[in-house]
Amino acid sequence: MTEKKKLTSEFEAFRRECVDLAILINTFDALFTEESQKESYADIAPTFFADLNLWLINLYYLGAFRLLDKDKTIGRSNLTANYFVDRLRTIRNSTEEIETLLARLNCYKKSIQLARHRVVAHADLEAITREQELGAHDQSCALLFRRDLQDFCDAVGRQVGSGPSEFINIPPGDVWNLIMALREYKKMKAKPSD
Repeated sequence: MTEKKKLTSEFEAFRRECVDLAILINTFDALFTEESQKESYADIAPTFFADLNLWLINLYYLGAFRLLDKDKTIGRSNLTANYFVDRLRTIRNSTEEIETLLARLNCYKKSIQLARHRVVAHADLEAITREQELGAHDQSCALLFRRDLQDFCDAVGRQVGSGPSEFINIPPGDVWNLIMALREYKKMKAKPSD
């Protein structure tokens, strides 16, 4: 396999990881961004949905941080945005757009780093016992991260010969079926029995 084909293959594996994160994000959004849905969950299974909300947030922090990790850890290469930029720099094929997007992605990484390090990936005594909220950010910041990740993948895809591939708006699987079933259940539960 030529170096170019190897780089393209590695990038396509990285983009699949980005698709998985996009599906997680879109599932979370479908379940938890509409207030009326949250109220429904509180009526149906409040503990389960509160736990699910936390689990999805934790998976999001891990997944986002993982994609933005260093290019190497303990001598082993990591399939990350930093890895691809390093490879593109080595073959003098990086662009100003890619460099700018990587800088923005790494800035986002810094905003979630404490949450990932102290609460999600490790059980930091102080952070947990003081119930510190770490990594919180508004929806516009999260949306910008998604757009930057999509744009980064498109730009790198063009440079490695894989081309762009839209994934940020990928549907969240069958979560809408669950939401509709829960709404029907709530309506049925609210009807007076005969």
